[in-house]
Amino acid sequence: MPDHRRDALDVSGSPLSRTDLAGMTGLRWLHVDVFAHAPFTGNAVAVFPEAGALRAEQMLALTQELRVFEAIFLSQPGSDGSVSARIFTAEEELTFAGHPILGAAAALQYLDETGSCSDRVFTLDGRPLSVAVSVAGGTYTAEMDQGVAHVGTPLSEQDTLSLLGHLGLERHHLAPGLWPAMATTGLPYLIVPVVPEGLEQARIHGDGLEKEMARSGGKFVYVLDVQNCEGRSWDNLGQVEDIATGSAAGPAAEYLWRHTDAPNPLVVHQGRFTGRPSEIQVRKDTGSGHIFVAGQAIVLAEGRIL
Repeated sequence: MPDHRRDALDVSGSPLSRTDLAGMTGLRWLHVDVFAHAPFTGNAVAVFPEAGALRAEQMLALTQELRVFEAIFLSQPGSDGSVSARIFTAEEELTFAGHPILGAAAALQYLDETGSCSDRVFTLDGRPLSVAVSVAGGTYTAEMDQGVAHVGTPLSEQDTLSLLGHLGLERHHLAPGLWPAMATTGLPYLIVPVVPEGLEQARIHGDGLEKEMARSGGKFVYVLDVQNCEGRSWDNLGQVEDIATGSAAGPAAEYLWRHTDAPNPLVVHQGRFTGRPSEIQVRKDTGSGHIFVAGQAIVLAEGRIL
């Protein structure tokens, strides 16, 4: 399967040295709820706005310590105004993600003393990502241009049945006339179209899912209720369910636009099964074919390393 880590990292949870900790003194972060309609809803991300001096091991340790699904670490803007970013889960570094970028854009707007809203450009693994930000009543709306989505060839019936077994599903849970396929705007997801009962039933079973997905080029799985445009995603062992997956919403929408009569724009729902319902707005520019993913973000709290 593709390796989406920039460096080989030890994720065993070994404690950092006193020197490592001393180098973080005064480091601040902001807690931002993304795809949220109110505080303590949506998907939380930790944004470190001044993290350019940190090593990958320190970033990973901070993400593990804060126990957020993802954290994003920013460097000071370059001469062109773009901000270099690195994103970590508790297990690895990602070359692309959705809600951390949107949360970072909201956090920088919150910190901007000028108060003027403008597009921001983040560079993630060498890829520039443009985000437009607006604010009303203390709530930010951020929209990211994810570029053109790519959708792979649908899986065969045999491969589909094998995949469904890893998700605790059977053939009748599959949406009629549709087959799973890899789709991506930067992070490849295996989109699994299901009926509403299939979304309720879906769980990752065992540890063979990654190997199963690798054959089709997928990194993570996204189970999609086609009828209600609602999705679910997990880490590949099924231990943690994601609340709102911005990097999957764009590809999922593209899958629907290609294979169904879904409207453009549309809203992808997620997080109901985690107790944090979230809404991800997705639209496609018919001229360029670019996918735009947007959501509300609330800057909730700020912390510092002592």
